[in-house]
Amino acid sequence: MTVTEEGLPEKVVIQRWSNANPESVYKLQPFGGYLSEFKKFDGYTLPTRVEGGNFVDTDEYFPFYKANVEEIRFLASTTM
Repeated sequence: MTVTEEGLPEKVVIQRWSNANPESVYKLQPFGGYLSEFKKFDGYTLPTRVEGGNFVDTDEYFPFYKANVEEIRFLASTTM
């Protein structure tokens, strides 16, 4: 995980076991993405732009997941 000087997470990378590669061979490969455009929601600072995919931080990176968050609602917790 990479964080900004303010402590906001801006990049997350893990090694993922996958065959989503040109050889279609299962192997560990970088998977992750980028978080940006942080806004406050009920006192929490959260990213409103999220993108991710295979081979993050390489020339083969293809972000197949992209989201622009418009609203965040927190559900009330219940105790049992």
